[in-house]
Amino acid sequence: MTEPGLQIDRFARPASVLVVDDDPLIRKAMRREFAHRDWTVRVAANQAEAEDTVRKHPLDLILVDLMLANGESGLDVIESLKAINPGITIVLLTGYPSMPAGVDAIHLGATTCLAKPARFDEIIDAIRKANKTRRTRTPATKDSTLARTEREHIERTLAECNNNKSEAARRLGIAPRSIRRKLQKKDKTAQ
Repeated sequence: MTEPGLQIDRFARPASVLVVDDDPLIRKAMRREFAHRDWTVRVAANQAEAEDTVRKHPLDLILVDLMLANGESGLDVIESLKAINPGITIVLLTGYPSMPAGVDAIHLGATTCLAKPARFDEIIDAIRKANKTRRTRTPATKDSTLARTEREHIERTLAECNNNKSEAARRLGIAPRSIRRKLQKKDKTAQ
């Protein structure tokens, strides 16, 4: 069974990406970053443009900024785009990383959450790691709670940071001791 969204074997060929960000400089930088690798790049400045693009064009990946102009939330964008195309791979990008936003994004269907600025290789590596985690995850149990989702997000972020708790804490917007405490809770419940 294959997972929906961007698959690892797709990285061997150029794909298509939609960048949803209200900052024209970010859109331009991401367009350059992906186009340099022969990806088809589309951009949107808000939720309405993103929805229109998803309806009109086949896409492999969507990058969504957490905070858009005029009070729009990237979380709302993720939810609406997943309703249009449930199988699409979405990555939340944010200049203000926080644990609640990351957990909410994953809960709404994002593959992962990354701190800005994120480069092409970081984005692709994070998707690969998230897909690998998803494939190896055991079936849902009673522990399928928000706390579990939070732990998985912490573990994924730690893996992305080569187990550097200080860097992971910075990306998550929490104190390093909070990471240790949350992971210790997991260890105690596993015993």
